[in-house]
Amino acid sequence: MDLLGQVRLTNQVGDISDVSALQSSDGRWFAYVGDWGAKCESGGTHVVDITDPSNPQKVGFLNSRGFGYVTEGVHALNVETSQFSGDLLVISNEWCRQSGNPKNNPGGI
Repeated sequence: MDLLGQVRLTNQVGDISDVSALQSSDGRWFAYVGDWGAKCESGGTHVVDITDPSNPQKVGFLNSRGFGYVTEGVHALNVETSQFSGDLLVISNEWCRQSGNPKNNPGGI
């Protein structure tokens, strides 16, 4: 493999949990990069425009909310069924500390 470009998404070594990519309807390519969040409340999914691989650009961040982070299991896919047609981002969340408020424990998909 050859390194074409890079972008720093985290400050913690090993913070990336998974990655998936998908081409949007306008032809641009996006990488969805899971961040397990070394600090509990900072987990989520980075959205990176990789249309130009030599110059990737972070364009967004989807926070896991509460005390959650993204584990292995980031899937960007196009779905065509009789009920739905479009792109989906499916991620798995785990919570990293107990809370009495269920909204702080966003485990699941």
